[in-house]
Amino acid sequence: MTQLFTILILIIMLAGCATFDIETPDEHSNGAFQPATFKSSNAAENEFINSVQLQDYVRETVAEMALNMKNVAPDASVAVTSFVLLDSGYQSSSLLGQQLSEAFMAELHRFGINTLDYKVSDYIRVTPQGDFILTRDYLELDEEISAKLALVGTMTKHANGILVQTRIVDIETKSILSAGTSLIPHRQVNALFSGSAM
Repeated sequence: MTQLFTILILIIMLAGCATFDIETPDEHSNGAFQPATFKSSNAAENEFINSVQLQDYVRETVAEMALNMKNVAPDASVAVTSFVLLDSGYQSSSLLGQQLSEAFMAELHRFGINTLDYKVSDYIRVTPQGDFILTRDYLELDEEISAKLALVGTMTKHANGILVQTRIVDIETKSILSAGTSLIPHRQVNALFSGSAM
């Protein structure tokens, strides 16, 4: 009974709305007690949000899509396209849209779905600026893409961030085989753009 009571107390303490940062004793401390600073639940929540990366939102979306996936053959290849703004003409993307497509390619592969990177050319270009195999020049790419499925996505500006709608579609029949939704907070979007000067 005592052990059960101790476990319950520990669970309540861990589920509390605050955390404590223990500071080292100063010169006036007798060493018996250490002063603690109180950190509000908002500060703890902000620390958690700051530790969450864009890839984490993508990973959750892929997991959601896996739960409602239908009629996808195990050997089917998926081509991941750039995400576009919902209210655009679907002819251009942004840094966020391109990063989302890269993140989804990585997560689909990790999840075990056959993912096609159609931007890989047939040769490596060696230049003074670097060595490259990826290209956006359609003349350097295969005329036909062997993927039967495509992952497409739209982005919508939201008061709390960017709402991302993602789906896997059959290119031939246009049928939706899986779908997922996520809301990426402004702080993750801003973190991406703050490092875009690279």
